[in-house]
Amino acid sequence: MSVEHSPTRAHRRFGRIPVATAESGLSRSALYGLAARYKGLFKKAGSATIVDLNMLVDIIAELPDADINIGASKPDPEAQIEIDVKDFGVGRSRAS
Repeated sequence: MSVEHSPTRAHRRFGRIPVATAESGLSRSALYGLAARYKGLFKKAGSATIVDLNMLVDIIAELPDADINIGASKPDPEAQIEIDVKDFGVGRSRAS
């Protein structure tokens, strides 16, 4: 069996599902959902499911940008947080 070397083949990366979840930040079920939509994302090698990591990167790159809206209902991350120490048992005296 002969495999010709080409720029795309030389840099092809594959990994199993745990590698793909770690590198992409996506859950297993999200990966399976993408595999249902994008044929060729998953390959089978016996019982192992192999992910084409290059294809996964391309798919993620084409996803829409997140629309982040910080509304009035969400806390201001810059606001000072007051903590009541009694909620944590700090300063509570113990019975002798």
